[in-house]
Amino acid sequence: MISKVVATIEEEGLLCDVKSVCAAVSGGADSVCLLEVLCELQPRYGYTLEALHLNHQLRGEEALRDETFVKALCEKKRLPCRVLRLDVASYARKHKLGVEEAGRLLRYKAFLSSDCDAVAVAHTLSDRTETALFRLARGTAVRGAAGILPRRDKVIRPLLRVTRAEVEAYLTARAIPWVHDETNDLDDYSRNYIRHHIVPAFQTLNPAFEETFSGFMDAAREQADYLSLCAEELLQTAKIGDGWAKAPLQKAHPALRREALRQILSRQLEKDLTRKRLLLCVTALQTGGAVQVGEDLFFFASGDSVRLSARPAVFPPWEAAVKDGVAVTPCGTLVLRRVEDGSGCLDSAKLTPENALCARSRREGDTFSFASRGVTKTIKKLLNEAKIPLADRNRVCLLSLDGAVVWAEGFGADARFAGTDLLVEILQQPK
Repeated sequence: MISKVVATIEEEGLLCDVKSVCAAVSGGADSVCLLEVLCELQPRYGYTLEALHLNHQLRGEEALRDETFVKALCEKKRLPCRVLRLDVASYARKHKLGVEEAGRLLRYKAFLSSDCDAVAVAHTLSDRTETALFRLARGTAVRGAAGILPRRDKVIRPLLRVTRAEVEAYLTARAIPWVHDETNDLDDYSRNYIRHHIVPAFQTLNPAFEETFSGFMDAAREQADYLSLCAEELLQTAKIGDGWAKAPLQKAHPALRREALRQILSRQLEKDLTRKRLLLCVTALQTGGAVQVGEDLFFFASGDSVRLSARPAVFPPWEAAVKDGVAVTPCGTLVLRRVEDGSGCLDSAKLTPENALCARSRREGDTFSFASRGVTKTIKKLLNEAKIPLADRNRVCLLSLDGAVVWAEGFGADARFAGTDLLVEILQQPK
């Protein structure tokens, strides 16, 4: 087993320029094994070593038992041990997260706050397999199928080629005790269900399933890394000002296009972007439009470029009276002009009384009827279909009579008021 750990460290460069290592030790078999291995390899790599125990305060007396066990283990090995107590339940409630997700986020924050050059965690090949299967079940791309990676920031995973069975065999052979978390025996969590039922089912088909699946995950990782490099080159080529040119992104292979957009977005987001949101951005790239990707962050695809920007200032609602066939609006001057046998015009006879006419922005419930198509749609739906950004929708000028839309900029006369003698124009339209 030690040879597998050394191979992982060497091939992944996990301890390059590392002078101090902090081992995350829960007291379970995996983390106790990690600490033992790091102690065994310490003379070889020359790092200083300390332990970090995180008490999630979720299991009452059991959590205190684990804390006591880890302290005693470190005292026996004469290793410094730091204990942090995390209020995971409160954090989950405050941020509307599941307890599992809240615990993961708080652990990672604690790891990054460590003064050590590297924080070693005890994820094994079994954990990596379960993670990849979980992602595949939920839906993932190639990157997700790679499972847990050997390094993230300064967090390293030296046991990533070792199965859980090998860990327990290592400890048993050396009569090294560990504590057992009884929540791992329950199927309440998805990962536990995968561990207890899905992996064993695959192992009935192939007893060496974890080792074999490791090859698949490695291949997925290699492909994701290569795609990532290609996407970086594409983005460098497409970079213009504070955004990226649309044409090179549109012409790229679909897989490369998605990865390029994922990189654009992930650099600005704290959370991983969902596949659904990413696909909306891919569609916007092709057709134009805006997609909200964060609490105050939008992906814009307009003109010849795409960019990320904070929430746009929404153009305010407005209304302007029509007097002598003219309405001065924030979006330009609306003019009603008499013509002979005009196309797409209004019927002046239907626009009475004239003092009931006004030019205005959209309102909730506005509808528009198409004469040629025999259908009626809401103005909201029309603007959605036209890919007009939400912030600019109040710039679209409507002419209404007693609240009913009789004409809409870009769509013409409503079928209910259509005629041939009254042309509507917008003059001096601001850019």
